[in-house]
Amino acid sequence: MPKKIDPKVEGLVLGLSEAGMSVRKIESELKKLGIVISKDAVHRIIRNIGKHREAKSQGLPAYKRKYPRPKWTTEVVNKIRKWTAMENPLSLRSMAAKAKISVRTVRRIIESFNFKVRKKSVNKVSI
Repeated sequence: MPKKIDPKVEGLVLGLSEAGMSVRKIESELKKLGIVISKDAVHRIIRNIGKHREAKSQGLPAYKRKYPRPKWTTEVVNKIRKWTAMENPLSLRSMAAKAKISVRTVRRIIESFNFKVRKKSVNKVSI
């Protein structure tokens, strides 16, 4: 996720834009003031591109997600505990598919609760 741009900087950009300066000129003027900002960011500020800026310009309340962030429910944690406790545990990918969460989330749950996952040994070729 990109860094949020300070509202003061946004005000400076809009002021310089209303003064008739180009995007490149605005970028160079801000650089002289010690503010590093890309041409794309300047363009997005001027054109009100972005969910928060669009809502603000239309007078709507601040943008909120339409769906909740994924959570580690006790149900999912108990399923993973059961699957890792088996003699021949499932792979992370199959655990994630069964629990309908990402592999990364499965890995984080296993690491945070210190579940033991059997590591498969690799046959070494002797020369």
